[in-house]
Amino acid sequence: MLEQLKDLLLNQKYTVGILIDNLETVLDKNGKFQQEHRDYIELLTRVINHPTINAITLITCREQINEAKLSFIEFYPLSELSELAWQ
Repeated sequence: MLEQLKDLLLNQKYTVGILIDNLETVLDKNGKFQQEHRDYIELLTRVINHPTINAITLITCREQINEAKLSFIEFYPLSELSELAWQ
């Protein structure tokens, strides 16, 4: 399925937006992917980060990701919003 996704993304004319939300649900307490979710590493390194794929990926996560293979990911920590800002 990863190869199918890669082929689909490679054949896109336009930039594709990819959103992976709440990634912390697949991480363990050390910020590493739980064993049953290790495929995310392959998805992020081999498919989404492929040099010929024209995509922008946004990942939301409340925890720090601690995987050596994902060192290319840029982190942009956001400060907590106040209740007033939410209103």
